[in-house]
Amino acid sequence: ETIYANLVAKHIQSNHHEFKLSNSDFLENIHPFLNSVDEPFADSSALNFYILSKYTKEYVKVALSGDGADELFKGYHKHKALNLSMSVSNKLFTKALYPISSVFPKSRQGFLQNKFRQFNKFKELIDLTEKEKQKFLAQISSEKEVLSLLKPKINSDYFNNLFKSNKLYSSFDLSDSFDLQTVLKDDMLVKVDRYSMRHGIEIRNPFLDYRIVEFALNLDRGQKINSEQQKIILKTKFAKLLPKEILNRNKKGFELPLWKWLNNELKLEINDHWLSKNLIEEQAIFNYPEIEKLKLKLFSKNPEDSAAKVWALIVFQNWYLQNKNYIA
Repeated sequence: ETIYANLVAKHIQSNHHEFKLSNSDFLENIHPFLNSVDEPFADSSALNFYILSKYTKEYVKVALSGDGADELFKGYHKHKALNLSMSVSNKLFTKALYPISSVFPKSRQGFLQNKFRQFNKFKELIDLTEKEKQKFLAQISSEKEVLSLLKPKINSDYFNNLFKSNKLYSSFDLSDSFDLQTVLKDDMLVKVDRYSMRHGIEIRNPFLDYRIVEFALNLDRGQKINSEQQKIILKTKFAKLLPKEILNRNKKGFELPLWKWLNNELKLEINDHWLSKNLIEEQAIFNYPEIEKLKLKLFSKNPEDSAAKVWALIVFQNWYLQNKNYIA
């Protein structure tokens, strides 16, 4: 994203700093990052934020973040998918094409593999209820997968209880309510706060000023998203302030090459340490046959979303090993 960052910096005439990072720079930070996790947190982009904060600290002590803009103005891929899933013609087209698309490898590696992954996920989405869609798009693993992975049965009613008990945003669009109560509160803002403060940086979130939140929540859905555009009102109002290349650019996630690392540099540690048979059986938390299936999926030519699931387990396992003497 260096090209786009330079475009913005030149356009607004800001003092711009670049950090050139290699693959080894990221890998060198994985263990310090994992060891700084004081409770399990599975969002892999936290490592990106950890490293970004580490380098930013050399220049500033207070920084601004754009968190809240995608949640309030429908900027995520999931918002586009939700919007498309309401169309009857999209449903019919997806079901007709699914028998063909389902046979191709699916992963986040490569353009076509990712398109097949997204298409098959969309196929699962289209016939769900609105509440089920919110839950589905927020999950790394399905409830069935989680229960098969864990030995003790856990309370899996978090999302259902959320919809029933919290009436704070009941008059607003369900996805707005869901994003405020889960995505922002339990993921994005947690990530930003913890891993910036790990390096002594204060982060401010202008889009989460209460007046902007109230304004956004009272907008009509069509002012935020349609079949062709997302964050419509933001792009309209900021059109004169930003380069066209930025306004017309597709959403880009803050992602890591997880599958590549897990299949190469971290593979030995996965097999011999974090997800080894001895450790799994000693813990008596997970069913090892299910762990083995997940590893085989990860190391196959059709990994789908297994990298994110294995990363979540790695974060937990590292935390567990650091704190097992204190766990009842």
